[in-house]
Amino acid sequence: EINKLDDFVNTFKSLAVIVGDSTPANMPNLTELLWEEYGLGFEANHKIKDVNNCVLTGSSNGYDGYSVIGDYIQGKNSLENAILVNVSTTSIKTIFRDPVRSKVDSTLKGSAVSVQTSDKASVYANNELVETGSIPLIGVFCNYEFGKNNAMVYKRVFLIGSDEFLSPTYTSGEYGNPY
Repeated sequence: EINKLDDFVNTFKSLAVIVGDSTPANMPNLTELLWEEYGLGFEANHKIKDVNNCVLTGSSNGYDGYSVIGDYIQGKNSLENAILVNVSTTSIKTIFRDPVRSKVDSTLKGSAVSVQTSDKASVYANNELVETGSIPLIGVFCNYEFGKNNAMVYKRVFLIGSDEFLSPTYTSGEYGNPY
C-alpha cells in the first residue's frame, strides 16, 4: 500500500492526506513514509483547542474552541515563501473542526507549515494538556524536478490535520475551505 502511495505521488505529483481524531494512531508505514520522505507527521490522539481563534458552532456555550480558524503564515525563507504563495493567498477564514496536531520537519528542504493556530492554542492528549502555543494545522511539502524541455515539475504533498476540513458545513462558500 505504501508503495502505491509513493507511486501515486511520483506519477501524479500531488497527494493530500487528511487525518483527524478518528485516524488510527498505529499506521507505521504511512507515518514513516510521510515523515521520512516529506517531513510531515501527525498525532491523531493530540486534539487542538483554540478558544481565542474559533467560530461559533452551536454548542451549548457557543464558541467551544474546536472549530479553529486557521492563520495563514508567511515563510521564513525564500523556499518557504515559494511553497506557501499559492496556499495562503486568501484572507477568507479557513476552518478546521476537531483538529489534531500536525508536525513539520522544517529542516527537510521543501517542508513548511502553511496554516497554523493562534499562539494561544492548547493541545490535549487523553484530556491532559500537553502543549500550548502556535500549532500547525496544514503541513506542505513541495519540491521540483526538471521534466521535458527543462520545465520544472512540482511534487506537492499536503497533510491536513482535520478530517472535517472538506465537510459540507465548511465548504459551503462561507469559509475558505475548498469546495
